Amino acid sequence: MKATPIILLIGATVLADQATKTVALLLLSPGDILPVVPGFNVTLGFNEGASFGMMSDAMAGRPLLMAALTGGLALMFAIMAFRAGGLLERTGLALIVGGALGNIIDRLRQSAVTDFIDLYWQNWHWPTFNGADIALTLGVVLILLAALPGLRHGFFTREGGVSTGIYEGLNGGVGSKDEPAAVAENRRRVAAHFN
Repeated sequence: MKATPIILLIGATVLADQATKTVALLLLSPGDILPVVPGFNVTLGFNEGASFGMMSDAMAGRPLLMAALTGGLALMFAIMAFRAGGLLERTGLALIVGGALGNIIDRLRQSAVTDFIDLYWQNWHWPTFNGADIALTLGVVLILLAALPGLRHGFFTREGGVSTGIYEGLNGGVGSKDEPAAVAENRRRVAAHFN
């Protein structure tokens, strides 16, 4: 598997995220609310925690720690992306890495992540988020879809057979010396069923 499509998707994700955040920073001031359509506003906010404001209190004033933790996870997911067997998995992992890198750039540049998308229903507002959060969420959804048996066959796999998925990236592939014999035998039986 060539690395170029993965690198391009990661780069495009980071570029799109940083471009939209730059526009939000240039056009909005904190507290401004720009209604787009009912249920959707654009408003400028900053987040010191993880996606959707999770862990904000624990990470307040610690942007380098949060960037380091996120960077470690991004590296792990990047390695998994380059080793993944299925298209959905590679795409999902690349989106996760791109989203994580987009938020790391914010943390290093301004100690907090720029958020600007405000979805709401009546008086209830979802935590403000950004393009990186969308990429992260979409990446997770694609990885979950890749785990469904019907999507692991055919077009979405490297050789048109059953994808061994992100597990292949973690243990060297089917039948690797680190894989217990019972697990390898089960993989062979499942692959034979779908091929």
